[in-house]
Amino acid sequence: MSRVELTAPLDRATTMLHGALLEIRQVSALLESEAENATLSRREVCLRELEDLQRVLANPIDPRTAYAHPHAPGEGGRPMHTNDDFTNPPPRRAAGLALIRSTDGRVLLVEKAYKTGRERFGLVGGSAKPGEPAAIACQREVFEETGLSLVPGVVLNIHYMPANGDVKEGHNVIFNCGMFEIDEEKLILPPDELSGFRWVTRDEMEDLVAPYQAWRIGAALDALAGGPVVYLVGHPPTSES
Repeated sequence: MSRVELTAPLDRATTMLHGALLEIRQVSALLESEAENATLSRREVCLRELEDLQRVLANPIDPRTAYAHPHAPGEGGRPMHTNDDFTNPPPRRAAGLALIRSTDGRVLLVEKAYKTGRERFGLVGGSAKPGEPAAIACQREVFEETGLSLVPGVVLNIHYMPANGDVKEGHNVIFNCGMFEIDEEKLILPPDELSGFRWVTRDEMEDLVAPYQAWRIGAALDALAGGPVVYLVGHPPTSES
């Protein structure tokens, strides 16, 4: 598509964005005027969408100049793909996590000695080593963290987490790792890494782990019950958004 051919679609898209921005401003004003009848979360959602649109309109991406077709030199911009995308990709983590359940349906959580607060508890598992598939990483980490030898089953969900401080962005693959009789003596934890473990119900989990962990584990349990295998991104949406 030539730069001339891109002009009309770009203009239409810009008009639509301005229209959406106007609508959100109107809704935001209405919610402000009826604050006593409007929930805080609804107002926050509208204002968040307003801020997102303002950022887009303040820094628009013009496809006529942002990218050039790799077979059309001289159009300006950079190619959509280069060999560098494959030979020097951005650093990302890959992790394999295990959903291990007891025969009565409780989920095994381990307590990480190097974490605090609700970040302490999470599923067994960890990051893959270079050249290691997520399933193998899951199997290795389960053995290292619990002493259990098992073979990861089907994927229950994939959870992308953005970068957070020194922690790189990455994907966590959650595997069904079966059901076991609760026998605390069978679990052998590395004392320098894990300080304990718990078998918890879904309701107990909600008050124990961070919201993104509860979202991840809940989605895995839903998939086991016949629901879809989903791709999660970041942190869960608010309950009313």
